[in-house]
Amino acid sequence: MLTVKEAAIRLGVSPSTVYRWVDDGDLDAVREKKPSPVKRKRSYKGSIQIPEGQVDALLAATQAA
Repeated sequence: MLTVKEAAIRLGVSPSTVYRWVDDGDLDAVREKKPSPVKRKRSYKGSIQIPEGQVDALLAATQAA
């Protein structure tokens, strides 16, 4: 599993592009939610993990085109 930053580096794009691809459904991701320790902030904090196979498949598809 890769972080958004690690996936962005491998793909040669910015992290915001990776977030957009995840939101658009072009890239599968696993979202982990954790309770926030501070109640005044949003109730959950979390992270997005991207399977390495997804990144490798996207790289292969772009290189084949």
